[in-house]
Amino acid sequence: MGGVYSKVIYLLVNYREFKQRLKIIETKLDTLNDKPLRKRISNSAVQTSNTKDYTAEIVINRLEGKLRKEYEEKMMLIRRVELARDGLAPIEKFIINKKYLSGMILPDVEIYTHPGFKYGKTKYYDFKNNALTKMGRIMGYNNK
Repeated sequence: MGGVYSKVIYLLVNYREFKQRLKIIETKLDTLNDKPLRKRISNSAVQTSNTKDYTAEIVINRLEGKLRKEYEEKMMLIRRVELARDGLAPIEKFIINKKYLSGMILPDVEIYTHPGFKYGKTKYYDFKNNALTKMGRIMGYNNK
């Protein structure tokens, strides 16, 4: 079970970073897909013995391919987290959002003493464990 928790918590903790990385990749891809940029690169290709060296174009295509692959991987991880979170009960969502998705990992005491949490410490840990287990099952890490 510890392995499932580790995977789920890793995705939760890195969720915001993955979303920001997607924005950077989108910006880079937009720049690479800029038609005037591609035209300048094509026009600046080195011409020797009546043939052009399109190395720059090849490099851009490879970079674009790597960025697209990274984009798709990050997008898949983000979607997994969002879909798994959507499958939680409202109180479980509250805990996951406060604990992991607020931008920093808060200590448990700050969540079970939060005015929005109407239960005690023991119930908090029950809800938290159930939420992580449920997210693991939804993400396909634990089929029990």
